[in-house]
Amino acid sequence: MNKLSKERFQPGSQLILLITIIEFLIFSYSGKSQTWINKPTECCPTLDDYVQYSYYIYSISRKNNTCLINWKIENGYILNSNGYWVPEINNSNLTEVTVKWQNVAFDNINKQMPKGKITVTFAGTECGSLSPLEVTILSLNNFPPDPFLYPAINDSITWVYGVTPPRTTLSIPKMIFPNSSKNVNDYKWVIPAGITAYEYLSSTPHPGPCELFTKESIDITTDA
Repeated sequence: MNKLSKERFQPGSQLILLITIIEFLIFSYSGKSQTWINKPTECCPTLDDYVQYSYYIYSISRKNNTCLINWKIENGYILNSNGYWVPEINNSNLTEVTVKWQNVAFDNINKQMPKGKITVTFAGTECGSLSPLEVTILSLNNFPPDPFLYPAINDSITWVYGVTPPRTTLSIPKMIFPNSSKNVNDYKWVIPAGITAYEYLSSTPHPGPCELFTKESIDITTDA
């Protein structure tokens, strides 16, 4: 028994064990050294070509400055150094990027918010890796509101031809994102020709051609 114990703990065996532990620690450190610094995980989408809700900054740390970085995005775009929105940037030194998310369709089958994803990979020696980041896109594109909670506006408005009428307010209940406690703060109203629309209680007509409003209520009048 004593003989086996002595052979088991010979200096050479201890050295092998020590080297193995050190290699494991070095490997673990290099694999986990890349981290997300700034990573908003719930974001508003871009609704159309006229209005951009918000740009979002995503950044990472980089242990080895010789490592090149590849950025790739799903359901969104990254702003490159030439000012263009692109789906990916390769072999760069960018540790921070600006992203805008697309107004992808709401999943009516599974009743889930659409998702976006940012993937970062590294090219070089001992660069490590970084897990992809999944982002919830707060989009109601293709979402059918409950007609009981959000009934259609059927108000009858009578205006006299040639006379500018007082402003009329149209409203719907403030909406909440499905499976969330967050309120919807921006609404797109379809404004017919001959109608001037205002933000609720605002004295300035809403600029066109976009019909995006920041409240669930709008004021309208005729162009007469």
